[in-house]
Amino acid sequence: MVAGRLLTGWREPLPPAAGATLAATGRRRAAREPLQLIVGSVGFRFIDIEVRPGVFVPRPETEVLAGEAVARTPAGGVVLEPCTGTGPSPAPSRPRRRRRW
Repeated sequence: MVAGRLLTGWREPLPPAAGATLAATGRRRAAREPLQLIVGSVGFRFIDIEVRPGVFVPRPETEVLAGEAVARTPAGGVVLEPCTGTGPSPAPSRPRRRRRW
């Protein structure tokens, strides 16, 4: 089922496969699995970062830190983030265009 169809056809019953997927997703979330892992990606500044089990999910406060690092980096400078998991902070310092990492 397309998301737009779900929004406009809310009075119609869900197809069985969609209902089963929704129930399974709800169980994963009820078990406190991070939403980002269920969805498979997380928005970070202006990029989408793919995530999977075993990879740390970037936190909102890291996004603020990345913004400060980018804002304070002089033209032609380099943003380095050593030993901090997925390393998303330097990625937004690249030219602005939407992409998946």
